[in-house]
Order: sequence, then C-alpha cells, then structure tokens
Amino acid sequence: MVLANASGEAVGHQVLASSSDGQVYVLDSEEGLGDWIFASAAIHRASDGKKLALLPHEWPIQLAAFSPDARRLVTVTGEASIDASDPSATALVGSTVRVWEVPSGRKITEVSLAHDGGINNPLLSPDGNWLATMSTTPNGSKVLLWPLWPELLRSEACKRLSSNLSPSEWETFIKLKPQRETCSNLPIVSE
Repeated sequence: MVLANASGEAVGHQVLASSSDGQVYVLDSEEGLGDWIFASAAIHRASDGKKLALLPHEWPIQLAAFSPDARRLVTVTGEASIDASDPSATALVGSTVRVWEVPSGRKITEVSLAHDGGINNPLLSPDGNWLATMSTTPNGSKVLLWPLWPELLRSEACKRLSSNLSPSEWETFIKLKPQRETCSNLPIVSE
C-alpha cells in the first residue's frame, strides 16, 4: 500500500507492516548518495501519523512484521550486495535480520547473513512468531528457522535443556549479576 495525501496523490512511502490492533504502522524510506542506497523505516502511531521512531537500515527492506502483541518488529533487508570483485575486501550489506522494540525503536538484535549467501525469500509464519530464511551457498541452499521473540526463544531453549546454567557457565555466557534460573522447571547445577 502506498500512502496518499488528502487529494489522493501518492506521497512516496509504502506501508511495510501494520500491527494487528491497527495502532501502529511502519513506513519505508530510501535515500541515495551516488551509488549508495540508505534505507530506513519509521514507526508511526496510526491515530495521528506521529513518527515514534526511526529505524536505520543499510539496504532496502524486503520484509517487516510486528509481533502478535505489537511490542516488537522484525525487519529483513534485501539480498546482499556482491558488487565488489573480491567480496572479502569489503563489508557486504543487506541480508540482515533485525528485531526492534516498539514504540521506542530500540534495536534488540541484529544478525547478518550477507557472508553466508544472503537471504532469499524470507517468510513469516501465520502466527507471526517464526521467520524462515533461505540462503544460497556454494554447497546448495540452506534454510534457517528463527524464533523471533525472546520469550519464544527461551521457551524453545528450556524444552531442550536438562538444567539451568552452572555458575561458571553463567559467568562465561551471561555475565549479569546475580545469577538466576532461566527455566523455572529445571534445577540449577552446582559446581
């Protein structure tokens, strides 16, 4: 959908995603400088169109979707740029998955698959909780299934663990004080 002004003229921005409750939406925007394209998305409040946050991206956005509770937003930038004759000589852009907090626009996580063959055809599950990405590698295609939201990731991890982290594991991987249990139904291992 392209937004229009009161006269019905297109204003040049496309709505990438709308929350299921209709309270917020995301608009895209692209700006160029020579051969470089800088893309961004903006979270807007639907009631008055007020911009709540600007989400910078290095490449055009090919997918955006809100979590079912509209507290988070996932964006996926387009396929990686492989313009350089020696891709290892430059930083590749694109093919990046980001999760944002709504409405603040704080980036929660970012994962780039540019060096792993990029992202072709990202698909979101009907419930909005899982993202599937396909990458083309020298060895064929690789499909990854991503749990998008922290509570879903924690739930999936707890299904596969036999205990909480030991004190040394906590110190190595988490580093937050004090240590706490991650999975309420599992024991904390003492060393």
